[in-house]
Amino acid sequence: MLLPLLIAAGEVTFLPELTAIVVATAVFGYLCQRFGIVPIVGFLLAGVLVGPGGIGGRLGLLDDEAVIQAVADYGVILLLFTIGLEFSLDRLAAIRKLIFGAGTLQVVGTIAVVAGIVSLFADLRAALFTGCLVSLSSTAIVLKLLGPSASASDGPGQASLGVLIFQDLAVVAMVMLVPMLAAPAEGETTSLASGLGDMGWALVKAGAVIAAVLLLARRAVPVVMEYVARTCRGEIFFLTTIAICIATAWLTSLAGVSAALGAFLGGLMVSESKFRHHAIGEVMPLQILFSAAFFVSVGMLLDPAFVLQNIGLIAGIVIAVAAVKTLITTLAVKVVGRSWRQSAGVGLILGQVGEFAFVLATVGGAAGLVPLGRADGFDVFIAASVVLMLLTPVMASLGLKLAGGADAGNDEAGLRGHIVIDGFGDLGRRLAGELKERDVPCVVVTMSPAGATDAESAGFETVRGETDRSGSLEAAATLQAKAVVIADDDAEKATRATSVARWWLDQGGRGGRVIVVADDAYADELRDAGAHVVLAPAESRQLVRYVC
Repeated sequence: MLLPLLIAAGEVTFLPELTAIVVATAVFGYLCQRFGIVPIVGFLLAGVLVGPGGIGGRLGLLDDEAVIQAVADYGVILLLFTIGLEFSLDRLAAIRKLIFGAGTLQVVGTIAVVAGIVSLFADLRAALFTGCLVSLSSTAIVLKLLGPSASASDGPGQASLGVLIFQDLAVVAMVMLVPMLAAPAEGETTSLASGLGDMGWALVKAGAVIAAVLLLARRAVPVVMEYVARTCRGEIFFLTTIAICIATAWLTSLAGVSAALGAFLGGLMVSESKFRHHAIGEVMPLQILFSAAFFVSVGMLLDPAFVLQNIGLIAGIVIAVAAVKTLITTLAVKVVGRSWRQSAGVGLILGQVGEFAFVLATVGGAAGLVPLGRADGFDVFIAASVVLMLLTPVMASLGLKLAGGADAGNDEAGLRGHIVIDGFGDLGRRLAGELKERDVPCVVVTMSPAGATDAESAGFETVRGETDRSGSLEAAATLQAKAVVIADDDAEKATRATSVARWWLDQGGRGGRVIVVADDAYADELRDAGAHVVLAPAESRQLVRYVC
């Protein structure tokens, strides 16, 4: 009741901004999907349209920049959190050479080369500042484009993620170093030793927080998630997952580490529990909304009029940045042992400027630094960066093809033609046993810790989650399934699960069926929701015949 009252009283002043953002992302996302274009491009274009330089500026739709920035910040946090969920500490350890080897070479090499070029026509301070900005790639866009392949082993997605993680770590040092590049005011003295000492202390604090997070990931969080899951209450599980995400982001930001990197670490903590797939399903709707808002906010930075007036300069900078970053990243990844084809592919994937560069640009601007040493340096930097982001889907596609194609998807069991079973109660146990006797593979989806343990002990592939959540069905490789069997005493939940399962099976295009065991009173409702077959509990003994 509170929200309608506030709206009536005129207190909710951010509704025009949110409305413009959501409507624009929905419309442009749909159009891009229809024309076979990556939706991210649509979100960026939506930002250009509704931004200050587009229709939004003329209509006054987006006046509250603080609201837009807050939504964008949460978008990056939730995006990095879901990426952490899809990763694991073991996988992170496995790519430490990419993180600290290729990552170091890429960041340091890019700063050195860009600073060397810019110093030909600008002072060294501005040149180093520009090098720092260019060295950072877009974690949000790249990981969104790569999807599950970012966590697949031995592929361009994994190599890209390793370099991106180091870049995010490097932001901590850059935020401390960039203000030290500013020329001291008249009569003011600066101490290099003092500045380096402050930076060192900040890095020590950041390292301590990261170590604490990793310790919690192994020891505490899996236990907490287990206890929460035993409640079998989706809303409690959802709130706990979001609490871990936001709390970790906040705590790491207190130590000077970016909140987005903290969210990634929070995702890693939850991924160490057995309920990571269910957590992904719970968080994904929010992540989609907020990350779309982030891309819109980036597009809003672009002023079309400025681009048209300086199109030659901006085009030259775009080409130069893409070439320099692709070359240096290729060499950096090759040094740590990847093939030339894969290294070049990673170079193309990371050949743009990222969102954290905007944060760093703000820090530098406050210290009196300007990119390229030009009066209009910030406008040129923003225009070139957004154009590069718009080109990222094309460059990433070329990079993946050059590297030998996209990495393998997230098919947990590599299954095809299997049966997805809802729960491991009496019916689920009986059906799974009969399928095992017939050598028909199956995956059990259950939120019950005890049921999941029993299913795993019996040798069945198991996903901890609920069948009315897309994340759980995706983890169960439902696109490739022959059938989904749903048996839930809660008619409303069974109806939701039926609708979601039908959507997944239809997307798979393999003719898979949704089979529901429920009371006859709900048969029509379940068929309307998408069930192919509805059996009464008394008919459940014949279930295996319908499944096979």
